[in-house]
Amino acid sequence: MKKSSFLLFFLLFSLCVFGFKSTEMRLLMQSAPVFSFFSDGSYVYVSADGKSIVRKDAKTDVETLVFSIEGRSQLSSIGGFILSPDQAMMLVYEKTERSSSVEPLNYFLVDRQRNKLEPLSEYGKQQIPLYSPNGKMIAFVRNGDVYIKRLEFGTELRVTKNGLINTLSNGLPDKLYQQGFGINSSIVWSPDSKMIAFVQYDETDVPLFTHTETTTTYPQLFQQRYSKPGFPITKARLFVYTIQFRKHLEMKLPDEGDNYITAVAWSSNPELMAINVLNREQNERKTIFYNPLSGVARMANQENASPAFSPLAARFLQFLPDNSFTLLSEKTGYTQLYHYANNGILIRQLTNGKMAITDVYGYDTIGKQFFYQSFTKGLLNKGIFAVNLQGKIRTLFDEEGVHTAYFSPQFSHFVHQYSNVNTPPYYTLYDVKMKKLDRVFDNAAMADKMMKRVFPTKELLPMGWMVKPSDFDERKVYPIVVVLQETLNQWDISYAQDIANQGYIVCSFSPTMYRYAGNEQEYLAVWHSYLETLFQYPFTNKNSIALMGVGAYAHTAIELLQKDTTVKVAIALNPITDYAHYLSVLSEGWMGLPQKNFLAYQQAELSSLANYRGKLLLMHNVDNTDVHIQHTWLLVDALIKANQQFDMQLYPSIYYDNVTQTLYLHSFERIMSFLNKNM
Repeated sequence: MKKSSFLLFFLLFSLCVFGFKSTEMRLLMQSAPVFSFFSDGSYVYVSADGKSIVRKDAKTDVETLVFSIEGRSQLSSIGGFILSPDQAMMLVYEKTERSSSVEPLNYFLVDRQRNKLEPLSEYGKQQIPLYSPNGKMIAFVRNGDVYIKRLEFGTELRVTKNGLINTLSNGLPDKLYQQGFGINSSIVWSPDSKMIAFVQYDETDVPLFTHTETTTTYPQLFQQRYSKPGFPITKARLFVYTIQFRKHLEMKLPDEGDNYITAVAWSSNPELMAINVLNREQNERKTIFYNPLSGVARMANQENASPAFSPLAARFLQFLPDNSFTLLSEKTGYTQLYHYANNGILIRQLTNGKMAITDVYGYDTIGKQFFYQSFTKGLLNKGIFAVNLQGKIRTLFDEEGVHTAYFSPQFSHFVHQYSNVNTPPYYTLYDVKMKKLDRVFDNAAMADKMMKRVFPTKELLPMGWMVKPSDFDERKVYPIVVVLQETLNQWDISYAQDIANQGYIVCSFSPTMYRYAGNEQEYLAVWHSYLETLFQYPFTNKNSIALMGVGAYAHTAIELLQKDTTVKVAIALNPITDYAHYLSVLSEGWMGLPQKNFLAYQQAELSSLANYRGKLLLMHNVDNTDVHIQHTWLLVDALIKANQQFDMQLYPSIYYDNVTQTLYLHSFERIMSFLNKNM
């Protein structure tokens, strides 16, 4: 199963386009807490006003001020912090609108004992800072180069000198890796803090895609590296830098062809590290061991997958203290955890069953157990579990809903986050023995409103949820709006409540559609099965169905409008209309290389299927750098040639990065006008 939330923009644009947050609900909701742990089990968090960092002892309920920006002009609001390994120091950074983990920021060092604040670097903003295990150094990236700040001396060491924006980056993954595999950093320290490993991402051969900036008096051009299926991809190389000798050594890959380096891990032995390497089609994974001092390599594991490895299985690789290692595999059809000896021989499949692992939180060296998240009780719910090295599984949480955990570095404590479709998130502190210690954060005001049914609630379906109008009358028949998206039984203030209150039944359909890319018949069968379930409700109008989707789901919405006469209306936001023009790592992961699977790409090309009976609304941001406006232009050209009428709404670049109330109101009214006219 491929990851479906590949594009941050899809989320941002969805939120603003549909008006997913009604005003009252948005005002009631509180931001998620920013927290970390001290070694004694107390937790540290950013205050609600963003002005201070507070430590709370859950046993005594005593709160202590750790840091405050009062009287400090360098910061106006705290966005987050990173504790040093010994917790004597921390990095803090300014709160920003984008909240991206790879965003260039001004980080500041806080010496807690001396109450001293100073910039991490005086020479420009930094990205992905990482403390060394001994806490005496911090590695970071600036303008594509790796630097090391030596805290004892206050000096800055430049590790690389070939970084070039939009062409070559060291340690910081490019767009292809971030969106394709969810990898935001590839810098790894050796356990003795004497070396760092990093991946170099060379986009020199990746073609440039040109955009037009339309908000200035004279429009400007800007370009981005963007690899499409079959075209050159980023070249990845692995380097190890020895700090004492200021020496680089490349860890050579056994195959010089197109590869993805998706994991870098160091064992407890400074002379043993490993990587995961995928071939371009993402169906072959090699785990390679290296001696970082000599560069000598040996194959530890090799495995094939069909059709491709999931991003999670691609990027997961963890050593245990005895230098054995663990990988995720989908060889059984479900993502499971496997334990291998240092020589590559399988020791044991640790997890099993028909519920796939969706995250691995790490290994508890004291309890000798892994903590992980997996689907449970169907594909809408996620629970938290532990498994020891004998394969004995222990359930921590499996109540219907979505459970997430945030563990302390020692795995002695964790914060449990829980929500379901009608319960807003709350956070609770536990120790590893499952003793409840403190309620860290909740949304009490919203929870109270939901309990009193002040807002519309959601009902779960086999493959999604349903929202009815506030004044729902079971004697009436309502038009249906089906939202194509990956759906979980978790909290989400969405467009659903707003559209439903206009007199519609709003449902989500979550068939994990990416696995069906290029497999039309299988997808249609799942869709028709879903409709049969939906039509069992007497209040649903079988003759009035609208589809809505973003990106790849917009592609599906248009395709179903063309091929299923039960669909009356489709609303497509930033639609992918031709996978041959989409990001290579995603298209090829779903459908393989176009040179080997040309027919699948051709069948998925919407411009070749321009005829349809219903009504279509296309919405696109003209400067979208994820799904280019080219996709919409290709479809529009085909529709014109077929003399097919359609509606279209475009938005300029001013709204690309900003979720505004103005855009919300405009786009929501546009969508409702289209639905009311055609349903």
